[in-house]
Amino acid sequence: MYRAFVVDDEPHMLEGWRTMIDWNACGFELVGTACDGEDALAEIEKHPPDLLVTDIRMPVVDGLELIRAIREKYGADIKCVIVSGYSQFEYARQAIRYGVGHYLLKPLVPEEVHGLLHGLREALDRERIGREVERKIRSDAVSAVVADAAKKGESEAVRTAERLLGADEWTTLRLVVVQALGERPSAGTKTAAGSHFCEKAVEAARSCFPPPVRIVPFFDSPDRMFLLALDAHLPTAEFRDGLAEIYRRLSSSFPNVSVCFSERCRGLAGVHGLYRNLTASAERFRLSGITGLFGPDPGPGPDPLVRYEEVAERVEALLRFVEENDVAGIEGAVDALADMCAGANASVGRFSRFASYVCGELLHRLGEAGIDPNTLPPPLFADLLGLCDRPSWTAEKLKAVCVQVARWLAGRSANDCSDVLVQVVHYVRRHYRRSIRLREVADRFHLDPVLLGQRFKKETGCTFHEYVHRLRIEEAKKLLCRTDMKIDEIAKTLGYHDEEYFAEKFKSLTNLTPSLYRKMDGKG
Repeated sequence: MYRAFVVDDEPHMLEGWRTMIDWNACGFELVGTACDGEDALAEIEKHPPDLLVTDIRMPVVDGLELIRAIREKYGADIKCVIVSGYSQFEYARQAIRYGVGHYLLKPLVPEEVHGLLHGLREALDRERIGREVERKIRSDAVSAVVADAAKKGESEAVRTAERLLGADEWTTLRLVVVQALGERPSAGTKTAAGSHFCEKAVEAARSCFPPPVRIVPFFDSPDRMFLLALDAHLPTAEFRDGLAEIYRRLSSSFPNVSVCFSERCRGLAGVHGLYRNLTASAERFRLSGITGLFGPDPGPGPDPLVRYEEVAERVEALLRFVEENDVAGIEGAVDALADMCAGANASVGRFSRFASYVCGELLHRLGEAGIDPNTLPPPLFADLLGLCDRPSWTAEKLKAVCVQVARWLAGRSANDCSDVLVQVVHYVRRHYRRSIRLREVADRFHLDPVLLGQRFKKETGCTFHEYVHRLRIEEAKKLLCRTDMKIDEIAKTLGYHDEEYFAEKFKSLTNLTPSLYRKMDGKG
């Protein structure tokens, strides 16, 4: 039901508007009347209507001045209808210049008024739907950009997200993952149940964390979603209380719900580390069937602010040493993590969380490489799940686990090219944005470049270099659609130092130049 307000200095006209017009049947509610424009402005400022019906000639503030004031303050949000006598038609023409597209002549004919109101209701319906669609498009765009920053951690993606969110390096945030455990839908599929779960999670989050906290959701799968909480200055205990209410609401409607949240972090540059950490936790919960609400251990003293990008960098170095079976490197990287905790005056619980993060990342990398974690020795698999003596993680224990994984990987058959090829493909998909060559990849995996090139083409249907270009161009299409990055910036981001060469490759795969592709998508 839309709100209508009528202004007329003739009492009998106001009475006619109240009694002769069936407002409800036309989709409106008459919420107020006034005898002059001054009183009308005061009432409208308190409760803006959707429709204003006003006479033109009135004392104090006439109809034209009222409409001008309404337009200056509310733009075209309030529909305006003018009412005039035949002798006032020139006034009506002037009002039309203020954007008033509807007028009625006195005396009123109810049938004409009803017809006009029905038309206005349809116009308001269309505008409301249009605004909802615009909000949805913007919300989806923001979610997509935040997801890009979280999943890739690239500086340009982070800067784009900061621009859209009005955030900077001092913005305080937390990341939350919410999932319903059970049979996992295959990648790329959507289910009605999964969609309903995510909708309910967003609804609950925005209810439990009202402004100034801002909630930005993005989806990982139909049964798992992330919630980025911006301006989340709440202490951990209060934040946990809000999440406990979300968990309670979701658990009443969905089975096997788990909610896990991060520590506070400053700046969107840290969201990638938070995302990888929580993804690893969510996978461990899924594998083990654990449900409930989980978060960082409070530890002694105040809740510290952690820059997780620093942690992620050190963990990445540690994982590289594991892949290379570099025992000395592993020990040094673990010591660096331990030193970070000591430098931050952190508790043993903080290092345990870092160790759990490392184990989750190892499981994630094994999965990316096509290796079933269940083929690991059971004690080692249990340690990686983080379910055995989790609070007692020490630097020495983490070193031992990482060395065991490194030696286990090294002991696998290096000559099984079909198995290694899966790892090669995953490696290329992670590193295609930088300069990457077949010989470099072959050396990394201890393979003959010629043999690798032949097997790569047989497996993927294209040459190594074609595969890299396809990955880059697919990413370029997303950046052209979702960001305002310049074309030369996109080219450099994706490893092309020559914009013309990038445009040539883009056109060869899409039949369009980058600029034309952006225009066709509406970004031009």
